[in-house]
Amino acid sequence: MIARFSQLGARVSEAWRARRRDERAFPEIARTALEWAALDRTYDFDALAQALAVADPLPRQNVADESFGQPPVTVFQGDGFFIEVLFWTDGAVAIHQHGFSGAFSVFEGSSVHTRHRFTETKRINSAVLLGELSFVDAELLVRGDVREIPAGPELIHTTFHLDRPTVSIVVRTHSEHLGQPQYSYLPPGLAFDPFPARPTMQKRLQILRGLHRTRRETYWRTTESLLAVADWHMTYLVLDQVYMLCESAEDRARVCGMARAAHGDEIDVLVPVLEATAAQRFLTGRRDSETDEELRFVLGVVLAVPSRPKILELVARRFPGEEAPAVALRCLKKLGFDDDALVLGGAILAVGSDRGALKARLARAEVGFANDYALLKAVRTLREVPGLAALLT
Repeated sequence: MIARFSQLGARVSEAWRARRRDERAFPEIARTALEWAALDRTYDFDALAQALAVADPLPRQNVADESFGQPPVTVFQGDGFFIEVLFWTDGAVAIHQHGFSGAFSVFEGSSVHTRHRFTETKRINSAVLLGELSFVDAELLVRGDVREIPAGPELIHTTFHLDRPTVSIVVRTHSEHLGQPQYSYLPPGLAFDPFPARPTMQKRLQILRGLHRTRRETYWRTTESLLAVADWHMTYLVLDQVYMLCESAEDRARVCGMARAAHGDEIDVLVPVLEATAAQRFLTGRRDSETDEELRFVLGVVLAVPSRPKILELVARRFPGEEAPAVALRCLKKLGFDDDALVLGGAILAVGSDRGALKARLARAEVGFANDYALLKAVRTLREVPGLAALLT
């Protein structure tokens, strides 16, 4: 199998040389080579894992940690490009663009692949952009599927890995000079550099985490002092860490007040970003602890896709022969929703948010509300379950 990776690398090298090593040609070259290799048709997961575990020597490894891949394993080093195998056991991968060109194939498992568009409305600096992050489309990728990776904002995407394990094979260039960072994106509209050039930023965050564990009052005083002198990038990182460490609304409001005192009302644009991220973390944690495969799949799709019609389309593809709303409703029951919430959730899944159709559906189920305001309150309560707004809007 290691020899097969070498053949794949040689084929890419020859084709790229024929295209004068143009990086813009590389995604097509990488995709064509992966489709030619068809590694998923010849080998299975056990063969891959054993081959990589005992191969001697493995090529020089490009990434030693598990920052992207659990783990990432370099299997071929070419001139200006390399091939790596990415193992995944946890699903969540941030919405991002790439600072390299290439292609990836699904060797094992499945993933929800979503594409997005970012419209910049305000530039804070090169590390932080504000704007609108729009959902474009989603698809379910399964074993053997291959997709190109163009460098830069042409492809803003995420691959949420649904199965344990999921394995991707990536053929990619080294980092290309694009004149901008390799942004990550957060809804509803933040682009930021996840690889800051200043190591001091990470050290300051580490200090705060240590104080939160050991000296809580000192933690808050130090947080306030840091926010008073922090730039926008550092401010966002501090706020995000507080939202991660502190679940109480009072603590989150406290740190936002500190940031507002330092930066003014302009900082309020970050609040919906922080709230959306916190909701996603909550649901991700719930999914990671789940063993029911049906529920894991539905939660993974809900986490990745901000569109109810598309969520139900992907659920229908995974569970052919079943009504997608029925599968989703069954999962809501597994999450512990009570009977009234299940009736309302089932009505929303069946007819959407049209008031007349929703009331008629509920009436047939012999569920009534005193007035439209009571119905709206119940719908809002259901939507506020962390991470489920897209499914129950």
